[in-house]
Amino acid sequence: MSGVFYEVPSGETVDVKPFHMAVTGITQHGKTEVLKTLMEWVRDKGFTVLVIDVKDKTLGDPDFAEYPHIPIYMEEVAEPLPLLGLLESDAKMQLKFQFPELIKACQRSRTLVEIRDRLQAVVEGGKIHPVRKDKAEVLLLLINRLIEEIQRVPVSGRLELQKGMINVIGLANQGFSEAYKQIVVRAVIHEVRSKYSSIVTFFDEAHIQIPEGYGSASKDWIKRTIKEGASSRQFLVIADQTLKDVDKDVITQCPIKVFGGQTGGRLEAERTVQYIPVRGDLKAEDIMTLKLGHFYLSTREWTKLVYARPTWLSREEAQRIAKGEVEPDSEEIQKFRARALSFSKELSQVIHEVEIYGEAKTYGEDLQSGYEERLQSLEELVVGVWPR
Repeated sequence: MSGVFYEVPSGETVDVKPFHMAVTGITQHGKTEVLKTLMEWVRDKGFTVLVIDVKDKTLGDPDFAEYPHIPIYMEEVAEPLPLLGLLESDAKMQLKFQFPELIKACQRSRTLVEIRDRLQAVVEGGKIHPVRKDKAEVLLLLINRLIEEIQRVPVSGRLELQKGMINVIGLANQGFSEAYKQIVVRAVIHEVRSKYSSIVTFFDEAHIQIPEGYGSASKDWIKRTIKEGASSRQFLVIADQTLKDVDKDVITQCPIKVFGGQTGGRLEAERTVQYIPVRGDLKAEDIMTLKLGHFYLSTREWTKLVYARPTWLSREEAQRIAKGEVEPDSEEIQKFRARALSFSKELSQVIHEVEIYGEAKTYGEDLQSGYEERLQSLEELVVGVWPR
């Protein structure tokens, strides 16, 4: 993957073709930076990029705030099987006992409101067995909560993708539940599978969409895309901090995997090693001691230790890190990051003013030439920031 991964210690670029990919690594190891570089790389290869940003952050802006956002696209789930997965994920428990009642409520229902009304009728019915009422009451609680959430945010009735561009659906830091995020992911992937080709869909926090051990509303369509999407060049890039809560069938079927550091315990590091197809003498200690931005890039034929270049770092500096000439967290390297972030904020302010006022009030008439000069001087540091 030219310009993204650099082998350690040679510094040579490592190339792979766009395909389904799984990316793992603990927070602050560089996983999000890998995703951003991959997004821009596949865009430059002619793919449409769709990012479903579901990762809530306690501090700062969402991870993909600097990229163009499109409206939330959603279709309600009214079929019993995907709805069961959705409610199980929300409840964090299996609902097999309640499933027969859910099937009855879904019959002749086209919306969640109609399903809710049928369940309400069961709960309030005078001659209905108490056991059946108990089942309906559990389902009613979960569905009511979901309906309230859906109704509080405006959504679009169509997926408003800009082809050949990076598109972000922002679900982060808005108080959305896992169930709500699943409905959006399910609707989006269903629409992509039906109507688009040459598209790569990214989402982090994969355990929300494809949890291990129980269903979800989005899992079925994600599995279909993993199995059948390659013929239409419909690819998925899924990410999570660890593998323990992610559906193992999906992880196994991703032919390209990017394994980052796991310092939370030996068990997770050992689990990570087991998912590397060609691992040689790789040990848990190797996973636990990975440096910032260093990953094991794995295909079905080989595994290589690489440094993943962030969008704000030049290829030359990335090669220096891969060769061990400079540390990835050194003050020298962090200056590049600070400079790029400063430029990104400055540019975002100008773009905001143009969108609101039709002109940039802050920077005067030489805006265009001034920014062209800045872009020229910063070179690779602004990849993905301009054009926005």
